[in-house]
Parts: sequence; C-alpha cells; structure tokens
Amino acid sequence: MSAPLAGKFTDHYEVLGIDPKTDENGIKDAYANLARKYSPTNPQTGDKEKFAELNASYEVLIDPHLRKAFDGVRGGGAEDTEIAFPVAEFLGDLDADAGRRACLLSLLYYRRKANSISPGISMRQVESVMRVDAEQLGFITWVLKQQGLIVGDDKSRLLITVAGIEYVEKNRPQASDIQPWLRSNAEQVAMRPPAKAEAAKPGPVETAGKPPLRDAPELTAQGMATAGLSSLRSALQKSIGPLTTAKPAGNQTVDDKTAAKR
Repeated sequence: MSAPLAGKFTDHYEVLGIDPKTDENGIKDAYANLARKYSPTNPQTGDKEKFAELNASYEVLIDPHLRKAFDGVRGGGAEDTEIAFPVAEFLGDLDADAGRRACLLSLLYYRRKANSISPGISMRQVESVMRVDAEQLGFITWVLKQQGLIVGDDKSRLLITVAGIEYVEKNRPQASDIQPWLRSNAEQVAMRPPAKAEAAKPGPVETAGKPPLRDAPELTAQGMATAGLSSLRSALQKSIGPLTTAKPAGNQTVDDKTAAKR
C-alpha cells in the first residue's frame, strides 16, 4: 500500500469503517477488529501502513476533545453559505495561541522531567491546570503534533518529544509567557522563591515559645526566571497528585519519637 499524500485529508470514520454517530464502544470494537486484521504480526493480512493509519484514526476519535475538533473540520451536512471572519478577534488571538502552546510545552517538559515513569498528561488534566477550553486545547495540540513536538500515547495522554524538549530549551519561556495561562491555584505559587534558593538560605531563627520567623519571599531575578516551573509543579501536584519524596531526616512526629524510645 502506498503512503498517503502529504496534506491529504483523512476521514477517520472511513478508516475505521464506522458511522460518524458511532459511540465510544462502537469505535473500540471497530478498531479492535481491524487492528487484529492489519497488525504487522499477522502473517496473512498484516499491513504496517494500514495499521499505523488505524492507530492515528483511533487516537482522534476515542478522545472526545479531538473528535469534536475533527468533526468541526470534517463537517456533517450542507456547507454554510456564509463564512464569518472576525479579523480583529483573529489577530488579537494569535499571540494568545502562541502563549498557550508555550505553556503546554513547558507543562509537558516538566512532567517528563519530574515523573519519567508516568510522563503522560490527559487532556482533562491539562484543562484543570491551564486556562484553556476544549476548542483551544484541540487546536494547540493539533499544531504541536503536526510539528512533532508532542505525541499521544495509547491512552490519549499527551507527551513531549525530544524535539519538543529541544524546542523549549532553545526558545526558553519566561514566567510572563506561562503565568497568564495557568489557573489561579498555580499563580500564587509562582510568586514564591524557587525551591533550591530556599534550601540554600540559612534556617529561620527560633525564639522560645514562639514559632520561627520567616522573611517574606522576595521577587529576585532568579525567582522570576523559575517562577513558571514553580507554577507548573504546584498545578501538577493539585491536579495529578504529589510526587513521592523521601521523608526528611530529623522531622519526626511525636509518635515517631515515642516509638524510637521504645
């Protein structure tokens, strides 16, 4: 089978041989049957290119957000006689799209670095972290996938590629590029100094009978440079769960100390 022409529109419903109104279970059944038939491991009907096409179509249709975006591109009935084109809105949103892509790439970069065992993030999790709706997210993920900067795994989770990592490092985002697209629960953390800077400072002075006094966080140049990653870390911990860290030595509770004496 020859490879499809570059830029050629692919109807994912036709690839899976299903009706556009097919539900999720129907999509899974159709994919499973065709995948067994065209799997490269099948000595009789195996077709590597067809199998890859099936996987691409399944990835789009099984994800509600991507399917909705595809349905909008595909169209379902008669074409509209009039096409609206709000020029001012379009031009004003160009910078916003670039900012959303930078934030998503940074988020996936951090997730890959902080959790190599499970680096994927679902579309729903991204929406809980970023200020982005389903249509906006569908568009920016499509752009980043076409550029080869991100990919989707077998569970439709998003992952950054090596090319994506190199892109982020080459086009290093600033805190001002990331913060506007993070939800409020992450923006507050962005104002704190970076974790490494805090660890390097001497411990707080303790007074008898009073809790230790802590200085108010300063917005240093180093703190602002890493503010974006602090925001992403907080947002990931709230949405996906905290990363496992070792319990610091010397930070025993009363029960721990009692047990040690015994």
